[in-house]
Amino acid sequence: MLLDISPSGLPSSAAAFQEFTVEEFSAFTTSSAARANVIRHTRLVEMSWCGGSYHKYLILAFKNTNGDTLYVRVERDFYPRSWKGVASIVKPDVRNCKDTVRVSQHRISLEDKGSNLEKWTLRFDEETQNSAISLVDLVRLLKSIRTCAPGYSLPTTNCQWFAITIWSAFANTAQSSCVSSEGRVEQSKMVTLRLRAMVATASAREATNVLGWAGLVDACALGAAPAGAIPFGLLVCTGFLVLGVTSSVQRQLTANVLRAFETIK
Repeated sequence: MLLDISPSGLPSSAAAFQEFTVEEFSAFTTSSAARANVIRHTRLVEMSWCGGSYHKYLILAFKNTNGDTLYVRVERDFYPRSWKGVASIVKPDVRNCKDTVRVSQHRISLEDKGSNLEKWTLRFDEETQNSAISLVDLVRLLKSIRTCAPGYSLPTTNCQWFAITIWSAFANTAQSSCVSSEGRVEQSKMVTLRLRAMVATASAREATNVLGWAGLVDACALGAAPAGAIPFGLLVCTGFLVLGVTSSVQRQLTANVLRAFETIK
């Protein structure tokens, strides 16, 4: 049966949503029915960075020509969540990598509950047609990610890298300001740079934890070695080396995705 994700086809309950794989979502938006449907005429009006300490995801709000709003949550996860030492670093797991798309009429049904959740929201100019982003653009970007980095690697192609790659692709067309969940307003470029740095640091921390070097990256950031650690000089060098390598790999992968995205636009 054809998947109907237009607002009128979604469950009306505030707790309800539909979940798709990237392939299912792509098949729908490229079908002949979808081309005659509201999907191609949707416009991205808002994008939010969400999540807690261990998982990040994005919620995007699209509007159609009738003014209806469709909320879309995109994320990468890994099942089962069991890490196998160095293997989880050097060899991304394609089989257990799960990229999903959830859609709903109600934003609240897509948000995780918890007091430790952080959120930054970018708002887009609905009147600027030249830079308008549609649901079809989101599908193209997701397909580019699946092509360039289909596997889950704890320190590189993880949930945070997935989220920052989509954020980076769309943030250039946003308004200049970005609003936090606490109401702080900052330039969108500065927020994007901060999120990238946060993703790189968190990913390097995961790499050192898997290798049994828990606290290494944090110690470098604090400028102090944990008790019983290796000599401080070696600690700092190793921590920054791990951070540099993971950050470099992530930047290159993101660049590959964005090039592929521009090619198929």
